[in-house]
Amino acid sequence: MTNTTKSRRQYLVNAAAVGTTAIAGCMGGDNGESWLMGTSEQETTSFSIGQALQSVLRDHSDQIEVSAQASDGQVANARQLGETYDIAIL
Repeated sequence: MTNTTKSRRQYLVNAAAVGTTAIAGCMGGDNGESWLMGTSEQETTSFSIGQALQSVLRDHSDQIEVSAQASDGQVANARQLGETYDIAIL
């Protein structure tokens, strides 16, 4: 893997983590939220990003809890968004 590929992946992970943390910060209220996130199959970049987001929110938010779950892929996530998953990586 080249440095460019690593940098791009790290950027995507960081950007997704910041975005999700920002959303969590806007939730407000005293009650926490719990979301199920569809990622993709294990050993994929989408799954790794989902795990990273879950970890960031666990460490930095008391308002939201995300549980990343391996799924059948991005197309399946889109179909199940709103029914099975609260959020999904597409």
